[in-house]
Amino acid sequence: MAGTVSQGQGRDFSEAAVDAFARLRVSNPLTLFDSQHQYNLGPLFWNSATAGGGSVTHLPDESGGRLRVGTASGDQAIHQSKEYFRYQPGKSQKVLLTGKFGEGKANVRQRVGYFDANNGIYFQVSGTTVSVVRRSKATGAVVNEVVNQSSWNQDRLDGTGPSRLTLDYTKSQIFFLDMEWLGVGQVRMGFVIDGAPVYCHHFHHANIIETVYMTTPNLPVRYEIENTAASTSQTDLLEVCASVASEGGFERIRGVTHTANNGTTKVSVSTRRALVSMRPKLTFNSIVNRGLVLPQSYDILVVGSVAIFYEIVLNGSLGGTPSWASAGGNSLMEMDVAGTTVTGGETLDSGYIASSNQQRVGVVAEDILRDIPLGLNIDGDTADILSIVATSMGAGVDVVGAMSAFYHDSLDIDDPHQRMVASFRLIAKMPTIAAMAYPASVVVLRVRMNSNWAIRR
Repeated sequence: MAGTVSQGQGRDFSEAAVDAFARLRVSNPLTLFDSQHQYNLGPLFWNSATAGGGSVTHLPDESGGRLRVGTASGDQAIHQSKEYFRYQPGKSQKVLLTGKFGEGKANVRQRVGYFDANNGIYFQVSGTTVSVVRRSKATGAVVNEVVNQSSWNQDRLDGTGPSRLTLDYTKSQIFFLDMEWLGVGQVRMGFVIDGAPVYCHHFHHANIIETVYMTTPNLPVRYEIENTAASTSQTDLLEVCASVASEGGFERIRGVTHTANNGTTKVSVSTRRALVSMRPKLTFNSIVNRGLVLPQSYDILVVGSVAIFYEIVLNGSLGGTPSWASAGGNSLMEMDVAGTTVTGGETLDSGYIASSNQQRVGVVAEDILRDIPLGLNIDGDTADILSIVATSMGAGVDVVGAMSAFYHDSLDIDDPHQRMVASFRLIAKMPTIAAMAYPASVVVLRVRMNSNWAIRR
């Protein structure tokens, strides 16, 4: 029955009361990400991409963003979170997004959801047809499984479903989805209407498909609008808020740390210049690098008798001839010590170090940068750069610097140890999978209460 989940032993709960693993929700989700656009579009946390006459504009009075396309074929606007949110096996991932689709018209396609160019789950209006979509590159090519509103398997929201509600996609909506991964778990999608979640469609995979339903569950939130051919007038997609939560908490991410440093080579500093910089590699094992990379610490040593002013700069433009080298064979990072001048960028921390071999150590991940991970842009061809920058307070002085970054492990499928660790973790999930499968393997007699039955006291 739509809207009801059987738990076995005669217990049935409203679908909204359980997570994607059919466990009773107990109000302890941990927010991994939330976004509000009161003052700007969050350029430190979001990437924008446009083509043709497409644009992404902040709307301060609405605390939102407007993605607009004109009438030309190929006009496009995308607003996507920089971070790809880590999924933890055995925990439901819940995504909430608010916004408003523009007027439906021929050759205009609008999307809102948890997805990128290769994988994901999203809501779509193409022309005037409303759909939910599962995107997957599990077979090596991107395949979009589009389910139109008329085929939704929980509530078509056309006035005839269990809720008796009718969806008006031209009005502001709260979109939501929750998912279990395990490679073949379920995905549930719906809308919050009148303060209550209404599930419209489930994607089921276990005992149905022959491989995983997506390449990865680690994905960004994204708003997108595009003209697939010439349209009759401009169209706007409104973006408001987004939230990603792990239901059941979020364990500390297991991972490794690598460092970038000057070694024993001192850098002569007079005017403002970089000591050392690091950035995510564009690819790792020939796969686009969407790993979560968190700056961990930095260390600066003045080797001389002149004080310096130091800065930690995000996405400054490096002068000279930067030469990027891997921070290690199993590292997601690469480093540069050849860049010289630094212009632009965001200064995230700064301070002064006195002369006479004084040192400054900053723990970045716990305060300054814990919410600003380093990553790639939407197309995966440009990486965030973090630099230690120094300026002499007088004559030239020798300085050295180092910084480290933390990221998740089990990166290299060719590494026997990492394969073994990943295998242990997968085997550890078997009791959970078995516990979920058992109720479906037995016939349980459910006796429902009838209000006409007498009650013996």
